[in-house]
Amino acid sequence: MRSIREHVCTWPWFPILAVALLPAVARADALDVGGFVLRYRGDNAFPVILLKCAGLLVLNYAANLVVIGLPAILWQRRAKGTVAKDLIWLTLLGQVADRVGAVAALVVVLCCGGVLRSLEEAAVAAVIATFVMSAVAVYLLTFHFAHRRWMIEKRPGSYISTATAILCNPAWSLFLMTL
Repeated sequence: MRSIREHVCTWPWFPILAVALLPAVARADALDVGGFVLRYRGDNAFPVILLKCAGLLVLNYAANLVVIGLPAILWQRRAKGTVAKDLIWLTLLGQVADRVGAVAALVVVLCCGGVLRSLEEAAVAAVIATFVMSAVAVYLLTFHFAHRRWMIEKRPGSYISTATAILCNPAWSLFLMTL
């Protein structure tokens, strides 16, 4: 018989429900800590920001477990413990990959500044560039873990990485905030 912990960790609706109920800065696996750091002011700002970021990291891990971990464990027959531990690192490095994608998007938008005629066009270009660049960074990171670390063949690793780049792209929060 499975324990409650195993049941909750493999229940795919848990992260979906949690993500649906969170504000726009926390949708997708979008740990967009900038939203919390820049918007919250007060005497106890640091502990509150730290707790919120830790909570979002847990939700981010749960989303990564569903999108990356379950396919690796169930379809590719990888060890649960190895994948679960590596997902901790992937979740943390995913935040770095997202920031790298955001910086790359900023460079792209600044290089295209002469072509953009209005602030609205620049904003749309920034959102699209952030989504694409973050997707590329998240794809490369996930593919590295899938192919190099877990020894998943290139094609299934590419499928898992593509799903992650689309479904777990932190830039979804930017799209949802602009709606």
